[in-house]
Amino acid sequence: MNLRLLCPVSTVALAAILAVAPQAHAARAIEVNAGDFERRECVVAFDLPTELRQNHRLLSEGEEPVPLQIDPSGRASFILRRLAKGQTRIYRLDAR
Repeated sequence: MNLRLLCPVSTVALAAILAVAPQAHAARAIEVNAGDFERRECVVAFDLPTELRQNHRLLSEGEEPVPLQIDPSGRASFILRRLAKGQTRIYRLDAR
């Protein structure tokens, strides 16, 4: 799966994990790593498998729910408000 972090100054490709378990209600997660730079107001985009292309939001421990936009081709995106240099955040897909 491709995950991209788009910031006003640069575009950075990141490693990501989308764990899709066979059970319908199993946890699905996306891991975002800031890399060598602090990230602020960045667009994170990735491809969702067909079976996950319904209306979702993202949840992360200690954070407010994050709206997830999914286009007709299955490309999902959201705004990463802030992530410090070298930090990682894991988001869980949550069906609304």
